[in-house]
Amino acid sequence: MSETFTCFGRRNNAWVVISRPVENDEFQRGIRGRDCYKNHSLASTECWDNKLKNGTESIPPPFEHVNDVSTAIATAYYVVLAILVLQVFSSVYTLLICISWKFCQFAKPFNYVMLVLMSVAVVLWIALFVLIVPEAYKQNILPEKFDKPEYEYSTGSGFWKFFCGGLIPFVAAIIILLRKQICDMFCCCGKSIEMKNGFELTELVAK
Repeated sequence: MSETFTCFGRRNNAWVVISRPVENDEFQRGIRGRDCYKNHSLASTECWDNKLKNGTESIPPPFEHVNDVSTAIATAYYVVLAILVLQVFSSVYTLLICISWKFCQFAKPFNYVMLVLMSVAVVLWIALFVLIVPEAYKQNILPEKFDKPEYEYSTGSGFWKFFCGGLIPFVAAIIILLRKQICDMFCCCGKSIEMKNGFELTELVAK
C-alpha cells in the first residue's frame, strides 16, 4: 500500500501549487523536472520541462516567467529516489519473510539492520517534509513583479499522497514486522519481564 501511494504521489506534479481562484486555474511544480498548468474550467492540464524558459504557447501569463527550480525541490528529487529504493528493498524483505520459513529463520540476525534501514527511510520522509512545505510559504516560484496578493501558494495533493499515504502504512509495517526489535531497542520487553518476575516473587513470598 505504501509503495502505491508513493508511486502515485511521485508522478503527480502537484507538489507546490499556485492557485488563482478568479481564473479557476493553478500552476503546479513537481519534483520530476516538470511544471504543469491546470485549467479547472476546461478540465485540461498542460505540462512542460521546467528547464524551458518560455514554457509552451498554451501556458498563459504569468506562468511562462517562473523562476528556476529551487535547491530544496532539486534536493527533494533525490530524497524521493532514496525513499523509493528503501521501500522496494523493505517490501522484498517483508514478502520473503511472509512466504518463506527458511528465509524467515535466516533473516532473524539481520532484523536489526532492517530496522535501521527502515528508520532511515522515515527520517528521509521527515527531511522531505522540511524541504517541501516551506516552499509554499517562500512564494519564490514567480518573480516578484509577476506575483499578486490574490495568488494562493500551497502544498499540493502529489506531495501529501507521497508523504502521508506512503509514511503512515510504512510506519505501521515497521511496528508489525519488527515490533520485537523495537521493543528490545527501548528495553520495554525486558522491563515487562522484570516486573512480571517481581510480581510472581512477591506472590510466592506472601504465600
